Amino acid sequence: MSSELTNTLVDVRKAYRLVYLYQKNILSTIDRFAQEFFCTFYWWTPTETAPPPQRGTDITKRWAWDLLPLYSTALLYYSEGGQPDEHSPGEWLLALHLTTDDEFESDGEEPNPVNFGPAEDSGTSINVTLWYCKKAMKENWFYGVWNELEYPDEDYCEYESPEGLVCVQKNFSLNELENEELIVKATKDFKKLLTSHIPTEEWI
Repeated sequence: MSSELTNTLVDVRKAYRLVYLYQKNILSTIDRFAQEFFCTFYWWTPTETAPPPQRGTDITKRWAWDLLPLYSTALLYYSEGGQPDEHSPGEWLLALHLTTDDEFESDGEEPNPVNFGPAEDSGTSINVTLWYCKKAMKENWFYGVWNELEYPDEDYCEYESPEGLVCVQKNFSLNELENEELIVKATKDFKKLLTSHIPTEEWI
């Protein structure tokens, strides 16, 4: 075995250990953020790649990215007492969307990270989005809202359809969520934004 390959495999082992620690921290961060909203976990899904293949799938024919589902993913929660398909006024859906590397882009072909810009110049973030029902609504939170509607360009938007649905979103660099104190601060900042756009609810 060449010394170059030996050194590369050492780097690979170090990288996997680092990825494990990163993912464990991310899951803890997202869970702690969601706890501040007293909500019910609903769904998770990769956002830039296909879901993890089932055991009967030939993974050699899939993108290698598909085996890294937490690289870019969204975790969805709905308001306590709610359910996925029918919603009363005041019920909401919360999405916490992790982007590990904003250099990732795909035009339908499997992206090659060799072509990404410098890691030092890219970012890692969690986008926090909340859809709120001002009127009763029959839409599945995943298929009819999260998977169907465009995210707003600004921090707030009102949809013509479904009528009565509004959306508030804010992006946080992972540097802003480094510890529990900062996570709680971020939730308070987001709740202040919610209060400014949806003052009928007591968010804080």
